[in-house]
Amino acid sequence: AFCLVVVLGFVLVPDPSTFPVTFFVHGPAGPQDTVLKNSGEVMVDLGGDRRQAAIGEQGQAYFPAISANFRGQDVLAWVNSDKFESADANRKHKLDRQAIYLSVQRKAGRLYGLVESEDSKCLTGIQVQVGGLTVPVNHGSGRFDFSIPGDYMHDELVLDATGPGCSPQHLNVGPDSNEIRITLHRANAGSGKE
Repeated sequence: AFCLVVVLGFVLVPDPSTFPVTFFVHGPAGPQDTVLKNSGEVMVDLGGDRRQAAIGEQGQAYFPAISANFRGQDVLAWVNSDKFESADANRKHKLDRQAIYLSVQRKAGRLYGLVESEDSKCLTGIQVQVGGLTVPVNHGSGRFDFSIPGDYMHDELVLDATGPGCSPQHLNVGPDSNEIRITLHRANAGSGKE
């Protein structure tokens, strides 16, 4: 019995030279807001050693063996993702527990393009809106280049373009995609909006 206890004691005691940490990534609504599932990764700077772990189904990134000399230390940790970024990328996190929560927010996106028309009157008062935001348009060239704040970002947005006396155009657009080209046509008298 004594030998069994000694053998099991050695087998069951965890390695004291390392410890595990799980980072849970969540959106602005709190820990239950799992916005990244099987997408992106968590990066951690451990002195001169930068480590990364993929984010899993539950929004978790698991680091199984962090050197014991980092226990209780403050380290930089952030999220690397196409659509999301750390809400506070410069914040340090104390490695004093097994679960640490990282908050993320949507990255800003870009829409750019050109509004054109064969009728110059359509271009005199161009209005372009996306998700309730007014997009600034150069009235001389018809060009626009607009950064959409992360709070307004979606995978697909509705763009509305109007000009005086012209039929409005409604387009579904994807942020960070190719140039958007919008053609405004003179509205037929008495036809109303399309």
